[in-house]
Amino acid sequence: MGARAQSTRRWVPIHVFTNTPVADADIVVSDPDGRVVFEKDHATNNRGFYPAEIVHRPKSFRVTVLANGMKLSSDVNDYREVGGEVYVNPVTTMVSRLLDRRPELSLAEARAIIRSFLGMPANTSLGAAMRQGPYYVSPLFSESDFIKQAKAHGGFDSFLESQVTQAIAHPNEAHLFRPTGPGSAGIGSSIAVAVAEELGKSALSWAVGEGMGWAAEAAGLSSPGATKEDIEHLQNQLDDLQSSVDDLSNQLTQSTKAIEQAINYSQYNTLSISALKLAAQVNVVNQNVTDLSDGCPTVPDGEPPVPLSTYCQGLLGTITSQLNESEIDGSFEEFASFLEDTGAVGNKGLLHLFSLCMGQSSHFFRYSDSVKIQDMWGYWDAVEVQAAIAKAERLHLQHAQDDPGGQKVLLRFLGNVNATPPTNGELQNTHNAEAALVWPILPEGTVVNTDDQALWLTVYPGSNNPQYCRDSLTNPPNLLGGIDFKPIPPDIRLQPTVKSSFTSLFRSPSRNQLTSLINGWKGHSIAPGKWIADQSGPKAGDPPNTDKSIGFPVIYTTITGCTTSGPPWVWTYDSIVRGQNYYVFNLSDGTSSDENSSVGIVSVNGNWVYLVSDVAYEFYWFD
Repeated sequence: MGARAQSTRRWVPIHVFTNTPVADADIVVSDPDGRVVFEKDHATNNRGFYPAEIVHRPKSFRVTVLANGMKLSSDVNDYREVGGEVYVNPVTTMVSRLLDRRPELSLAEARAIIRSFLGMPANTSLGAAMRQGPYYVSPLFSESDFIKQAKAHGGFDSFLESQVTQAIAHPNEAHLFRPTGPGSAGIGSSIAVAVAEELGKSALSWAVGEGMGWAAEAAGLSSPGATKEDIEHLQNQLDDLQSSVDDLSNQLTQSTKAIEQAINYSQYNTLSISALKLAAQVNVVNQNVTDLSDGCPTVPDGEPPVPLSTYCQGLLGTITSQLNESEIDGSFEEFASFLEDTGAVGNKGLLHLFSLCMGQSSHFFRYSDSVKIQDMWGYWDAVEVQAAIAKAERLHLQHAQDDPGGQKVLLRFLGNVNATPPTNGELQNTHNAEAALVWPILPEGTVVNTDDQALWLTVYPGSNNPQYCRDSLTNPPNLLGGIDFKPIPPDIRLQPTVKSSFTSLFRSPSRNQLTSLINGWKGHSIAPGKWIADQSGPKAGDPPNTDKSIGFPVIYTTITGCTTSGPPWVWTYDSIVRGQNYYVFNLSDGTSSDENSSVGIVSVNGNWVYLVSDVAYEFYWFD
């Protein structure tokens, strides 16, 4: 009987957090009929972590957590043992409370309602991506802001119930809990860079608690030189790297939907299918290493070793087996082959192809499209760091640091940031080579016309007006010093964040450029001015900071200092006959007129100057 019970016993790793890990919490696990299948008082450790050993675990269940006067919960359907982490947090609790009040809903439907209510994309992970740490903040949901508002509105439980009530009554009214302050604008690959630096520090030793390489080897042991702070630093970095990967993987899924119509999509998709399959395998290994670090950590120097529990022994055995798999051991090099260009004509890597596809996917390339490319790079950078962690853990388990040959292998791969001067290894060199394939963020207040790669200002620099304006043809644009087009002053010039020096100046467009601006407009019922405003502004599925995707304004409304009666006109300048002919472009019907035929028409209407430059190639790939 005992053997049979042991064979059906399963570990369920549970992570509980609000804006900080929830320690010393009571845990109850119940089946769909409410029967308790597991309970444990004072279960979670100071990381908010507890592996529940459940006999005859049901496929679907609810985890309920009681701590500090809070009642948190998370519902699970069709539990899968591989990668089966259970995350309990305020958002999962809102889903559970909604199911209690609307039992006819499925778990998927309840999650969709709460995601929509919180202003999250449809595929947002409610697990590790919701966790907040010293190196990671979710751009979609701030645990700290939620707790702060809860304290100001009657406490956690009553505030959470009120939010669920609002979600039921007004599901289309988004209630945002977004981070503010330093580090809230986006996570990029900052945590991956930080962890990679720690790997370089621990190339030859983990005894002093520097970086990775000792999470598995020293589990439960007293590590010479390692302090409580060293161990917590490692734990935080591993947790936050997992959160970053969880968040960015879902953002990549959402962004990929936007490029499915691109010319090069099939080429991108072929590579990404294999790369994402390997990434999922590496992520499972790293989650196990993270759980080992959180649940079975190294003991600070001077404290006696802690006997490993059955859970820790089993997890350590699983990790050791996984690290010795050739696919995991060679994953770092495999990811580099997926991501980098090979140099052969037409043989592009994922970084190049994703940027290329993003540029092909719409008429205007915007700030948020640029962010998607950066986030895509951030995801793969983090995944490669996960692969590097796996390789470092394996090398340390083999005690490579203890013999000259193994030391050479470690230094060749990890480099040594403690050397004088610091040395780069394959890890740093690969990161630098891949980073060179990723263009910088498109400046706010600009868009790129993907038809002719012209860069347009959508907000006139140095002015509160969306565009520079003139009242009539009798007062032609004396733009930036007249026909000599003097340089834009430094205070209103776009910052030189591009790969080469920013030498191209903004100027009035030619008639051909303005014609290209409305390519694709014909056949739409709306006017071309409204069409380009819609095409160049924020879109559904954009990153949270969509307000920085500033499209062309709808210039039928009043702009201070401009006459707005009649149809809107935009000045053009034909550089071929420089200084001789100005044109005006009608954003009501897409027609243009030269100075001789249009004086009587446009002299009483609102007239604007759009500014254009030719440096679009600095912001995304196009071939």
